[in-house]
Amino acid sequence: MRSLPRGWQAAVLYAVSFAQAGAYVSLPASSAVLYGFGLSKTAYGSLFLPMILMAALAAATGPRLARRCGLRWLYRASHLGNVCMLAVLWNSPSIDPRYLAIFLAGGSLVLGLSLGWMGVVANATISSLYPRRRSIALSGLHATLGVGATLTPALYGVLIASGHWSVGPQIFGATSGLFLIGSILAPSALAFPDEEPGRRGGVMGRSALRGHALRAGLYGVAESTVASWAVLYLVETRGLGADVGATALSSFWLALTCGRVAAVFVLRHGSSKLLMRGALVAQSLSFFGIAAAQDPRSGILAYLFAGLAAAPVFPIVISEATEEFADELPRASAWTTVGLMLGLGLGSFSVGPLSRFVPITWIFSASCVWPLLLWWAHRRNPPARHVAVETGGETRVLAAVDRFDRVIEAAEPSAEPELP
Repeated sequence: MRSLPRGWQAAVLYAVSFAQAGAYVSLPASSAVLYGFGLSKTAYGSLFLPMILMAALAAATGPRLARRCGLRWLYRASHLGNVCMLAVLWNSPSIDPRYLAIFLAGGSLVLGLSLGWMGVVANATISSLYPRRRSIALSGLHATLGVGATLTPALYGVLIASGHWSVGPQIFGATSGLFLIGSILAPSALAFPDEEPGRRGGVMGRSALRGHALRAGLYGVAESTVASWAVLYLVETRGLGADVGATALSSFWLALTCGRVAAVFVLRHGSSKLLMRGALVAQSLSFFGIAAAQDPRSGILAYLFAGLAAAPVFPIVISEATEEFADELPRASAWTTVGLMLGLGLGSFSVGPLSRFVPITWIFSASCVWPLLLWWAHRRNPPARHVAVETGGETRVLAAVDRFDRVIEAAEPSAEPELP
């Protein structure tokens, strides 16, 4: 069987990204229901720790596993992990409350592997389909993730209000199952890129990648603090309805998606430095708005503003990483993904234990420090462009202090001898 046309392959990848976002957001969107099943706040927060740690591990080992077994098997394993997690979530009402957290933690661990591996597969495949329009294709892929994350809480809100919550895990589990079956029955439908031997940069390259991972991690802490605790915060702390919490979470993801699409246009015609600084200041202020929310209107508006403020930050971080290491895109993507996942895990897990000692509103107010730390890290270690150069069978990563073309000229041997 021949592969699908390039446009259809891109459409399949976008649909897969939508389903992956639905599988991930199903857990926080179901937080109010799980709390009713006997799950405590601390146990709920601990569910994200194994998921994020395994996602970081999967992203770090994804390129190496892809070289050994191929991206196709990582693609299938990701869908299988989604099915397993959603099956556990669907059967959570029948699980003994004493063991519910253990079962959900196991499902979260498998879902983390799916998130990390699918990120490697989707980014690499869409980049190979559109090598000359890679930034546009990747932006569309992440925008589709945002759309899925936006609509999923709204869907669960409607299902919870109608008393049919269990239909949500069934829908997303069946979707991932269909993608898995399709990849087995039509293995050549998607043309996964051939894996190339990975390059290893020098000390300078590793140091720069750690800087990008740190910036991605600081953003992840800020985002997960808002997104993972939106429903429980508005329902349990502010006494608002579950529909209000779901609407607020949907508003956050909707603003995040629209803001990222707009950020792509702004970055083409404006300064990324100014946009980054303004977004970080706004993101820092948004935490005070969330802490001050008292009624449905203020709560929804606070999360809407938080989504708009956070929207440009991660696209700028990942675009700087891929631009700086244009010759090592999988490696740069893996490092930023690992940093993001670790940050998401820290933000999701830390709020639960801290809320036992201090009010959660104080935690939101204190979280304004994360965007400010990201600003400090960005200014302390500004990104510089790197290029991988083969010298004597080894790969060196050179940093461009001035212009990228000067590094190329300095790395390449002169074709003409110098005149005396």
